Formats: sequence, C-alpha cells, structure tokens
Amino acid sequence: MRVRLTALALALASLPACVNDEGNESFVATLTGAAERPTPVTTAASGSAILTLTSIGSMNFQVSATGLSGPATMAHIHGPGDANAVVGIIHTFAVLSGTGVVSTGSFGAPSNAGVSMDSLMVLLRAGLAYVNVHTAANVDGEIRGQLSPQ
Repeated sequence: MRVRLTALALALASLPACVNDEGNESFVATLTGAAERPTPVTTAASGSAILTLTSIGSMNFQVSATGLSGPATMAHIHGPGDANAVVGIIHTFAVLSGTGVVSTGSFGAPSNAGVSMDSLMVLLRAGLAYVNVHTAANVDGEIRGQLSPQ
C-alpha cells in the first residue's frame, strides 16, 4: 500500500489546498446509509464528519451521528478509495458512548502505522478517503461519507 500511496502522492502533488481564514485545511463528509458499500444500508441514521488540519500539523476531527440503530461500535477513516470502493483503514477514531457525537479530538499521525500524515493529506485533497461508522446491527458500517475539501 505504501508504494501505491507514494505514486498517488506524486501524481496528485499539484492539487491546490483548501485553506480557511485561519490557515487550516478542512474536509467534510455527509454520512448516510445509502453511501455504504458494497451494499447500501437502509437506515434512518445520518451524520457528518469534519476534519481540520491545523497550522501545527495535527488533525482536529468531529464525527457525529443521529438515528443509528444502536451505539456506534467503531468509526474509521478509510482510503485510498472513491465513493464506490471498499478499502483499508487509515485511522481509527476512539468511539464515545452515548448519542450525537461519535468521536471528537485530534491526532498527530494516522493510527495505521503504514500511512503518514502527508499521505493522508494527499488522499483527503484528492477526495479519496471516507469515514465509516459501524454499529452492532451493521458491523460492516451503518453510515458512510466521502471526505471532500471544504
């Protein structure tokens, strides 16, 4: 996977960054069951994910959901993959108990040791990463959304 990410990084290095007024890059996703792959999930749940790369190089994030079939059991960033792909995990979020906010916080590097922050940024800028939220009733994922530059 490292070779593919390196080649992808070289091919996409010229993409412009989406920088907000504070000098930070932000990426957002709308999470739905219809976006689940390989098979869409019929669910009343919906959610959002917001990731912001700060000027000091850490990634702030918030993943939220409402209407899940039960408590979130896992949540991840996956990539490299478009909206129809099912690909590996880049970063695992610590899931909070309760409803509403599934996970929030920051990280300095993706939890998958084979992926650097630079590689993650290439994927985010190219729209080749997604967030997936899992529940006990939907172990492969209940809601999912492709991350896009904001």
